[in-house]
Amino acid sequence: MIVLPDTIKEIVVNKLSGSITPEQEKMLEEWRLQSDAHDQELIRYNAL
Repeated sequence: MIVLPDTIKEIVVNKLSGSITPEQEKMLEEWRLQSDAHDQELIRYNAL
């Protein structure tokens, strides 16, 4: 899933202000999980 920078900014602002929608919350969680998976991939690669 590709998330545009403006969308990320809107979601983060909504999260911080407490007005995030359930759909945005789900997108944020998916984005976080993808980021964590990518970080783990980099850690494994660098350990080789």
